[in-house]
Amino acid sequence: MGKYNVKSLEAAAAKVITGERYLSDGDGLYLRVRAGEARQVWFYRYTMRGTARKMQLGVYGDMGLAAARVRANELSAMRRQGVDPVLAEEAGEAAKAEATAAAAAAKTAAAAKAAARLTVRALLDRWQADYLSHKRKDGGAEIRRSFAKDVLPTLGAVPAEDIARGMVASLLDSVVRRGSPVIANYLLADLRQMFEFARARQIIEANPCDGLSKAQFGGAKVERDRVLSEAEIRELLAKIPGAKLQKRTEAAIWLMLSTGCRVGEISKALWSAVDLEGRVWSIPAEDAKNAKEHRICLSAFAVKWFEVLKPTSGASQWVFPAENKTDAHVCVKSITKQIGDRQREGAPMQNRSQAVASLKLSGGDWTPHDLRRTAATLAGELGTPPYVIERMLNHQQRNPLERIYQRQSLEPEQQEGWRLIGERLELLTSGASNVVPLKRTA
Repeated sequence: MGKYNVKSLEAAAAKVITGERYLSDGDGLYLRVRAGEARQVWFYRYTMRGTARKMQLGVYGDMGLAAARVRANELSAMRRQGVDPVLAEEAGEAAKAEATAAAAAAKTAAAAKAAARLTVRALLDRWQADYLSHKRKDGGAEIRRSFAKDVLPTLGAVPAEDIARGMVASLLDSVVRRGSPVIANYLLADLRQMFEFARARQIIEANPCDGLSKAQFGGAKVERDRVLSEAEIRELLAKIPGAKLQKRTEAAIWLMLSTGCRVGEISKALWSAVDLEGRVWSIPAEDAKNAKEHRICLSAFAVKWFEVLKPTSGASQWVFPAENKTDAHVCVKSITKQIGDRQREGAPMQNRSQAVASLKLSGGDWTPHDLRRTAATLAGELGTPPYVIERMLNHQQRNPLERIYQRQSLEPEQQEGWRLIGERLELLTSGASNVVPLKRTA
């Protein structure tokens, strides 16, 4: 039983009018009272191993007399067990501080880890900056356009390391369902490459595209073998007026047929690279698919169609300037779209050509790339050797033996090949009725 009750304790405290006093309740419990100060504090005072110590327990009012006695009894019991209360409290505070610091460190580490978990959108940004920008001719622009349409709307905000194989498969299935199996295949290839980039840099542990194949989605790519017959070339000539093509698109068709160039190469052609007097068109490495500069010797037929294009390009440096914009070339998809729109069945698409089906040929649908294949076929039928045709197409041979020919210029042989194609096209488009068809091999 302590010395005071509440009433007597408060009465004793009220008598302290100068300095400070420690009112002892017994068993080491004291209330410190300072004159003129309303705040009165409980202390536990003791001597242990020859050292006098003092512990603050709490403020009177927050800790009443009964609670202070209970705490003092607990501390006395600790002393009887050989435990120094002050040292124990200091150790507890240190442990508490250590635990708090550890929790803060863990929270910081978790935040850092979360920040390091790149989303698919952020991964695409990094892939483009660190890889695509200098590995792809377009700097990754086409991949970004494709991902913006088909990947980012559903997976863009998902951390890359959380992407599972099933999520990729579901995305590709949706692309196939809308009728775009080829696009699904391209997406799979690009996603696989992006996630492999991430795995190599330990952004993710596993590539979610592992175990997925094109055969499961878009199917194996079917190589086109469409070649326009000579009869179809004449049919094309007859249909062009009714197709309401721009004159420059008509010229592009005949230039692709007479040079075997790619649609992207003709779309990006610069007048500075076209020497009509010397009859040479130089395609720079950055515009060639295999990144190798290519020189095309122009036939009289090809020169004629380049001359048709001169007035259509005005003062632009581009052979095919963009619409209402002379400082840029036409979109590389423009020619393909114009040709494709004119082979569609049914109603025309909104804001597109009304002349649907006007360029359909008896042998079926055709594309700009089929014109390139047709040019190569014509060259072969006219006697040009295969290894020369490969050079005319600027193909990179995989066969080491055939690459020997590529170390040679073969420009005279190529020039002859283009001359033969041009003369044949001139004959086919001249309106002559007595043209003897070339024998086409199977």
